[in-house]
Amino acid sequence: MRMRRFVLVLVLVTCVVPARATVITTGAVNSGLGDPGGTATQPDPWILDHLHVGRYYDGTLNVEAGGQVSSNFGYIGGVVWFSHNPLEWEGIVTVSGTGSTWTNTYDLIVGDRGRGTLNVEAGGEVFSNRNGYIGDQFFLGGCCIFIPSRGIARVTGVGSKWASYGSLTVGNKGRGTLTIEAGGEVSNGEGMIGFWRDLDEFNWSSTGTVTVTGTGSKWTNSSKLTVGNSGSGTLTVEAGGEVSNTTGYIGYESSSTGVATVAGAGSKWTNSSKLTVGNSGSGTLTVEAGGEVSNTSSLTVGNSGDGFL
Repeated sequence: MRMRRFVLVLVLVTCVVPARATVITTGAVNSGLGDPGGTATQPDPWILDHLHVGRYYDGTLNVEAGGQVSSNFGYIGGVVWFSHNPLEWEGIVTVSGTGSTWTNTYDLIVGDRGRGTLNVEAGGEVFSNRNGYIGDQFFLGGCCIFIPSRGIARVTGVGSKWASYGSLTVGNKGRGTLTIEAGGEVSNGEGMIGFWRDLDEFNWSSTGTVTVTGTGSKWTNSSKLTVGNSGSGTLTVEAGGEVSNTTGYIGYESSSTGVATVAGAGSKWTNSSKLTVGNSGSGTLTVEAGGEVSNTSSLTVGNSGDGFL
């Protein structure tokens, strides 16, 4: 009997996966400034002068998988005039993944004169070497239509950071919302929530809302923090979140309203100097369910305004 031998040959096929794009834009990105934009995969790193996302119509920018973007000024959201009436556009920027960065030499504005959203997640990092604004401006349309800008920023996940080396204003002249969660971190010089109010010409108050929630989530202000500067400001620290600053004010100017709540075990608001609740405006501070508020200098409730604990 003949023995037959069979040889099994294994053929290994190597699949070459194309490199993942790391800086991707769609829609109106940097329109009208002579730099590249639109729907495209951009160079990595992408280096520009002024970066507008959603200026003349809706636009998005995704920076991921270690991608890098650098600009002098960053603007998210905009407005264009049509037949004497404004059309409000939306810009969305997402910076996601370890090593993914967007660096601005000067200011970063989320919600310039339109709707702007900034997402920093999964270890992404954003830097503004001067100031940061969320809900920066308002604009007037035909027949004096008053429309505030709307800015939303969300910093989520361990290693995710937004650092402004100047001030950070949430609700400058528009509506601003900042959420720091799941171990995300935000740092800046002076912090302001609800900056502006005009009771004469426009009868309008800016509104700012900041929520710091979850263990490891931190908002670090190297200077003072004002909740309700001239407008309306709300600060919520919960579920182990932490906020720190030098001097703290709730309800700073006479036209302002400030509300701060610190709730839950491990939740902390640390003032390394004094804390004033109701400086000249209306201020309310609530500490509950194991939350902690500390100040190393004086605590004033109702300076020349109304203060409530």
